[in-house]
Amino acid sequence: MNTCAICGKSSGLFELRIEEDGDETLRHVCGKCWDTIAGIALRAVSDRLDALENRLAELEDHEVSPYEAAMIIERANER
Repeated sequence: MNTCAICGKSSGLFELRIEEDGDETLRHVCGKCWDTIAGIALRAVSDRLDALENRLAELEDHEVSPYEAAMIIERANER
């Protein structure tokens, strides 16, 4: 019987596919834990976009060429 990988609940489960280094793992999570994971992911993406927008604004203030700005942002994304 499948249970939530986070809280152990056994009903109302969703499949969560996790891919890391080309390997895919399947876990089951309940709706509440799914919502928590989605909220954390949304917050992380939102924070990253805000940081990139702030960095782009800084670059525009320093009159960096679009090419230089793209290279700086690309390097930041690699971190």
